[in-house]
Amino acid sequence: MDYGDDPLVSSMYAREHARAAESLQPPKSGMLRALVQRREWKDQTLVELRDKAVTPCMLVAAGAKWSALQAKHGTRALIGFGFRWPSMLAAGFRGSSLRTLSIEQVSALGLTAPRMLECRPSVHDVSALHLPVDQLHELGWTVPLLSTIGLDMASMVDFGFSAATWRDTLGVSNFRALGFTNYAQCAHLGWRAADIALAMGAAPAAPAAPAAPAAPAAVTRVGGPIRFI
Repeated sequence: MDYGDDPLVSSMYAREHARAAESLQPPKSGMLRALVQRREWKDQTLVELRDKAVTPCMLVAAGAKWSALQAKHGTRALIGFGFRWPSMLAAGFRGSSLRTLSIEQVSALGLTAPRMLECRPSVHDVSALHLPVDQLHELGWTVPLLSTIGLDMASMVDFGFSAATWRDTLGVSNFRALGFTNYAQCAHLGWRAADIALAMGAAPAAPAAPAAPAAPAAVTRVGGPIRFI
């Protein structure tokens, strides 16, 4: 409250302001009851919570965390209980939690690439969804967008797409920028020869086998000087 510059006015209303602030504070008995209620909710099943008209928003307001809820009830049950993307984020849904979602749940929650970015995933969290390339593309995941969360030659393997699919469906035009610079390294990480050849332009030529040493000339001597044949 602004008391102005007048000390008399200030002193007159200071006590009233204090009383108003005190009256707005929740009673201590109510705060204690809220703490007890939170503990009770933590120990109850989703069916019991639903019977008491407890909603996901109420659980979030009571301090429930997604990691603990998911570990106890499972993702499918929580979505069935009424959790949606905003309430999941409010409960602390993180990028690593994406790995627990099925393809059907991604669709049911209406997730798109921009919405998934709200939980700050890594490229490994996205690849763990095992989305078909068409769905990945439809959700808005582009190579530039994936690159912002760590896409490179090594992490591309986890998606399970061929180099041709990355080029034709997802639009990769510069494989070198993604780390396709060393044939042996690409092969070691699991890329097939055909994929590496497409990404790097051509497979390196196989080293030539060393030439066999020439056989020594035969020596013969038949009743006269030595002759080489």
